[in-house]
Amino acid sequence: ASLLLHTLVMAGTALGKNPHTLVESTRHGTNLYGLIIGATSKARKGSAEGRIKHVMGLADPTLIRRIRSGLSTAEGLINSVSDGEENREGELVGAVLDKRLLVIESEVSSALKKGNARESTLTEKLRDAWDGKDLETMTRNSPMYATSPHISLLGHSSEKELTELITDTQM
Repeated sequence: ASLLLHTLVMAGTALGKNPHTLVESTRHGTNLYGLIIGATSKARKGSAEGRIKHVMGLADPTLIRRIRSGLSTAEGLINSVSDGEENREGELVGAVLDKRLLVIESEVSSALKKGNARESTLTEKLRDAWDGKDLETMTRNSPMYATSPHISLLGHSSEKELTELITDTQM
């Protein structure tokens, strides 16, 4: 099951934004969110990740550069697929051209703790990303934008950690 879920999420990320299906007027893309739950050091969550990452790297070497971890803030998530910003000369800097992003959290509990912080908008932006919406923060000094992101998420957790940390909204 772990090998299959890793394959589906990584392949969906590699395919990008264009393939989709419509359910009524709602667009559903190939970005997936998956969570592997199993005993620490026994469920082989990381082993499955490594095997499928190797195969996907052979099929699409550019995908490996679009895999990140360390999910912490909504701003960090948006920055990973940012449209960039104009400098004083009017040139666009910091733009991410490949809007595919696969976030793999080997300990998803860390991201859940950060998402549970009072001022955090991380979980809301993750839900927007799941829906394929453009992402933005409307801050006064440094607004951020990411149009047409294609974000997938793979998390690993033990059952105990997950039940202690996840809220009904996050579920």
